[in-house]
Amino acid sequence: MQQSRHVDLPGRDIVLKFRALPSAGPNALALPGGTLILTDDLVTQFGNDPDLIAGVLAHEIGHVAENHSLKQLYHSLSIYLLIALVAGDVGPILDSIALEGQTVINLSFSRRHELDADTYALHLIEQAGFSSAGLQRFFEAIKSYDGKSDWRSSHPLSRDRIRNIEEFNQRLAQ
Repeated sequence: MQQSRHVDLPGRDIVLKFRALPSAGPNALALPGGTLILTDDLVTQFGNDPDLIAGVLAHEIGHVAENHSLKQLYHSLSIYLLIALVAGDVGPILDSIALEGQTVINLSFSRRHELDADTYALHLIEQAGFSSAGLQRFFEAIKSYDGKSDWRSSHPLSRDRIRNIEEFNQRLAQ
């Protein structure tokens, strides 16, 4: 089995907070610096499923371990600066076009981070003795939030994430 790169997070503190964010539904997020937020809806709907909660937390820890928030910020700034350097003074029209193009590029970048955090989570929950079935149940449960296509989304479609879990489990069984 391939080892996860940063499972122990040496020198990093993780702070867990619970928040009522009704518009976010059952969700979790990682903030730069290591704060994890679990929504009340997530805890209400899935709090009796330790494998699911462990999977969601491990996914968010993956974002912290891989510094995804900072990488996303640096990536966004570098694209904008590159456009500004090439185009010179970015007026309002070019500014709008640059921001729209940057958004589309960043969505792809963000989807890659999501799949990386999923894989990180699978390694972490396996090492901690939890079942990947919990994370799979979470993605099954949130399928209704998916759109028809992932090209305008910051997250991959749930079906792709479930396939990632199934492939991980197949590799683990070999």
